[in-house]
Amino acid sequence: MKALKTAAAVLRSGCVIFTVISLLFFSLGAILAARDIAANSDINVRSLWMFFLFSVLLAAANKILSVEKLALPLRMLIHFAASLAIYFVTVILFGDYISNSSQVLVALVLFLAVYLVCAVFIVINLRRKKRKAGEKNGYVSQFK
Repeated sequence: MKALKTAAAVLRSGCVIFTVISLLFFSLGAILAARDIAANSDINVRSLWMFFLFSVLLAAANKILSVEKLALPLRMLIHFAASLAIYFVTVILFGDYISNSSQVLVALVLFLAVYLVCAVFIVINLRRKKRKAGEKNGYVSQFK
């Protein structure tokens, strides 16, 4: 039952990530594209599934951040490595948008920049949760 709840949480989180990425991707495409989106419907369907796969795998990787047994810097490092691998495989290799090594480098640097911005918010949120949990426990007298 716990595995089913975890799978549902991963899928739900992946769908949220997928929705945000899709909104940004297609908004940017609509702004930059001078041609009709329907003319590239095959590419759009492949992109949609690629982003969905990326989103679900990223949501699964986000579970690493909730492992309290590991120190936060180690969790962030493992999460970054997993996220980078997921991005590389799903977007760069399967996406078929990048044709040479300099484009791969630019894509990875852009991913790093976006990850660093997101990591700041993730760390702030995780520390806030930990502080609230500590305040919730409060003081317990040892000399009763």
